[in-house]
Amino acid sequence: MLDIPNEIWLAILEFIPDRELCHLMGVNHVFYELGLDTRYREITIGPIDSHSVSLLKRLQDPSIACRVRKLNIIPSATAEGDTGSRTPTIGSRIFETLQAFRFAIYASIQISLNSRNIFFNTAAAPVDLTPPVVTDLINSIFPGLTRLERLSVDFWHPPTVYDMHSVLSTAWPAIGSHLKTLFLGGNLATFRHMIATHPVLPTLQELIFQLTDPFLDTRAENTDVLNNTIAPFVNSFAATLQGFTFWSWASLDISSLFTNLGSFPMMKRIHVRLAFNKALASDPAGLAQFVQRHQNTLEELQLWLNPSGAAADHSLDLPLSQWLSHTVTAIQQFPRMKELQFYPTRLEAGLMPSYSLSCCRWKL
Repeated sequence: MLDIPNEIWLAILEFIPDRELCHLMGVNHVFYELGLDTRYREITIGPIDSHSVSLLKRLQDPSIACRVRKLNIIPSATAEGDTGSRTPTIGSRIFETLQAFRFAIYASIQISLNSRNIFFNTAAAPVDLTPPVVTDLINSIFPGLTRLERLSVDFWHPPTVYDMHSVLSTAWPAIGSHLKTLFLGGNLATFRHMIATHPVLPTLQELIFQLTDPFLDTRAENTDVLNNTIAPFVNSFAATLQGFTFWSWASLDISSLFTNLGSFPMMKRIHVRLAFNKALASDPAGLAQFVQRHQNTLEELQLWLNPSGAAADHSLDLPLSQWLSHTVTAIQQFPRMKELQFYPTRLEAGLMPSYSLSCCRWKL
């Protein structure tokens, strides 16, 4: 065999189809080990069926579980308390359709259970397991995930087929000490539910929120979650956090979240994507100040703040244009900036000559 580093072989194997990967693993011990590393590098726990049960049992083997670098938990679309016996409402049907669509899209672009069906070579089938049994089965894999670096949790309602609170509470002592990236997707209930399990993550470097529930609006209880649950949670990682991402598709005003965020001495990446005229309706200054506080450490800044409805009414771009100008004017330089992405407003005020000169000084 050619004397090529394992890292290069791993990169090559990323392009090998599943069926060929299975054959390649039979060539010799080196390819067998590399094939296993490729196969189990990223795992998705989705709907509980025969495939997921087989995978979870396989991951009970520590020699297999230690190969997992990324774990995605995406429960099925059934809402909490929905036993299937009641007549579905229009809202529940919309929810289930959106959640199923999100899972299908997610699974299609990840190295996940459903994208490895050829590997198992069996058709997925329903399983008749009680929630406690499924919960114990999922919990049994965490002690072996000794090299897990990224955990993604994406749901709108806790699943009914297993106890999500128990799963997350069991996960943190096993994986929290070496977890580098945490992704949370769903709605505010998702975030509150997960934060309530009290994760201890001393090495966390990247924190990603995706608020994907379009039905959320600005109410006192929602603002309370932002200010008294999410903001303190983010601030608890001030000593280690290097990247913060917040994407929102909701109509909820999240201005107060940025106002309540503190300083992060190691912050290198800030990515924000939301509708400027909705998500920052009350006080966009909080986001500006959050960016300005980290101007000396930032290497990547992405502000995709497309106003809702701006495609039909260009006047909605004016507040964003003014905000961009004021934000940039207050910043003398980004000494470490490598990548800068602003939403390109159509109005001249957002493309001032001083802005262009500043970009040159930042050597983008």
